[in-house]
Formats: sequence, C-alpha cells, structure tokens
Amino acid sequence: MTTGSINMNDSKSLWKISTKKWMLMLVSIVLISSVILFSGCLDEETGDVDEEGMSSEVTIVLPQEIYESTDVIEFEVRNTGDTELNVGRPFSIDHYNKDVGEWENVELDLAWTMELLILEPGQSLEQVFTPEKAFIGEVKMGQYRIVKEVTFADTEESIEIEGDFRIENSTL
Repeated sequence: MTTGSINMNDSKSLWKISTKKWMLMLVSIVLISSVILFSGCLDEETGDVDEEGMSSEVTIVLPQEIYESTDVIEFEVRNTGDTELNVGRPFSIDHYNKDVGEWENVELDLAWTMELLILEPGQSLEQVFTPEKAFIGEVKMGQYRIVKEVTFADTEESIEIEGDFRIENSTL
C-alpha cells in the first residue's frame, strides 16, 4: 500500500516543476518591468536629435556658409518647436583638424553676461562674433562649427546644437 508515502522520484519531479514555474514567473516579471521602464523613458521625447547634434525643434542658422577671418559672423538660435527653451549667451567654436580627423575646441577671447534667456516657440536669439577678434591664436582656414547648449523648459533636458561654417582667405 502506498497511500500515505511519497516516492523519492515523485518528489524530485515536483521540485523540478516548481523550479520551472518559479523561473518562468521571474523571467516574466523582469520582462514586464523592462517594458514599463523603457516605455516611461519614451514619454519624455523633446525632439529628434541626430548624430551631428541637430534637433528638429531648435537650430543654429547662419546667413551664409563661407566667411573670411575679418567678417562679422551673425548667427541665430531658432526655436522651431512647440516648447519653451532656456538658453544663455555662451557658445563655443570648434575647428575641424583634417590631419587628425577630429574637431578641436578654439580658445575664445569673449565674455558673456550669464543671464537665462527664454525662447518661446517661434522666437530667436541673435549673436555675433568676428573670428580675428574672438579667436585666441591663429585663425586657420577650414571647417568650423558653433556649439551651443539649450535646455527644454518642460523636461529640463539639455542638448548641444551646432551650426557649421567655413573660413577661407584668412588674412592672419
């Protein structure tokens, strides 16, 4: 009679089934948690930013592509999106060094007031500089970019935007 006894082979089978159910439940919880976590991250999208630092909601616009080192370069930061942007006056300039294939920061002799500026949708901020006066050291001919940080007011996410230009016929 085997009414009240448990066969050892049966208890090992029950343990394997319980372990498999537990593992399946644990994997399910991890997967569901991951989906919830990553879908929450997607809710805070503020605009498409590509690998070159360009956003569909904010851009740097230069009226021309080629300048001389003595030219006054005017550029505009445009809020083309539907949310407020927080910006300051500071910006940096990089020069593309073809010899090493990298962007290098240009040391500038510029000073800015440190106020917070709010760009409403559709508004712009205009800024100017002259390379021969603003650059510390030699103004090299070649490819440059203006780099500026902006913050989306609603999410407090900060991005860097860029505007490219060239300097040719440098007089220095």
